[in-house]
Amino acid sequence: MSCPMTVRTLLEGWCDQVPDQVINGLGLDSRRIEPGQAFVAVSGGRQHGMDFARQAAARGAAIVIHDGLAEVPELDIPAVAVPGLEQRLSGLGARFFHHPSDQLTVAGVTGTNGKTSTAHFIAQAWQRSSGDAGLIGTIGHGPLAALQPARMTTPDPITLQGMLAECIEQRVEKVAMEVSSHALDQGRCDDIAFDAAVFTNLSRDHLDYHGSMEAYADAKRRLFIDCHPRFAIVNKDDPLGKALLGEIANGTEVLSYGTNGSSELRGAVLAMDSLGMTLKLSSPWGDGEVRSGLLGAFNVSNLLAAAGTLALLGMPWAGVLHQLEIMHPVPGRMHCLGGEPNQPVVVVDYAHTPDALNL
Repeated sequence: MSCPMTVRTLLEGWCDQVPDQVINGLGLDSRRIEPGQAFVAVSGGRQHGMDFARQAAARGAAIVIHDGLAEVPELDIPAVAVPGLEQRLSGLGARFFHHPSDQLTVAGVTGTNGKTSTAHFIAQAWQRSSGDAGLIGTIGHGPLAALQPARMTTPDPITLQGMLAECIEQRVEKVAMEVSSHALDQGRCDDIAFDAAVFTNLSRDHLDYHGSMEAYADAKRRLFIDCHPRFAIVNKDDPLGKALLGEIANGTEVLSYGTNGSSELRGAVLAMDSLGMTLKLSSPWGDGEVRSGLLGAFNVSNLLAAAGTLALLGMPWAGVLHQLEIMHPVPGRMHCLGGEPNQPVVVVDYAHTPDALNL
């Protein structure tokens, strides 16, 4: 997954007097450190990583890279302090794994609801059209055809860079990833070169962490304002989305989508039944009518978000319309069972917010 690198090369320009120690990996979790890796110790939610430095050393860590904010215990391995390390974790991972996002097409999806479906729809279409799609999110990470289980929506910044590097090794060229508000607030994605950033919606969630809806919204903004994607695909039906359309700058090309008449990419439901829905679409690339087997009016927004992303990243509009027609639901998301003659239709869904339950 990675090539050995000297710590001096890894930390070049960040600090002085760095030992010329060779490492073969990085890790923030002392329980998962492998021999020859560097243990990275920063402040956590309850404890400082340095509290676990001895455990990391016992597991074979070659060096401890830390933020200088905690006392260094007696160790049989060197330790080097890096000023501002917590803000450089994404960059640290990017350096070690040779900036993998620069070698990939990356689409990031954020929002309260719809992240998983939208990211999966994008990856599905890429996989069917070119066979080189990857996914990072709630249901797993890696090549779409061989996902590995996920421990969290968006992993820590070093693990995330490693996942992108693994995708390259497995001949993935395009990655769709969910981007959580926690990840954005903690800078886990700071050194990922996003080609496209998608905003789905914002409703009440994660206030135990963010403290207020304003802080929660500000975290979502970071994907579009601070990460500087090439393209931004934004839901104009959502109040925060409407505000974002006037805030995004720095050369990012913006596309609005929604069901209202003023969106650049628009969708309307012509018919809906237990077998799916018929949609009329209008876009900068042309119009079209598609029959989707997906259920739920909210999936109109998810399909529009995916369609805009695919088109902006190079898929011909006719191909986009075809992909929408053959899109299948994400496992556990509005998954339809039954429906044969004289049989009931059973829909399995996952809803974790009050807003999602209303949809």
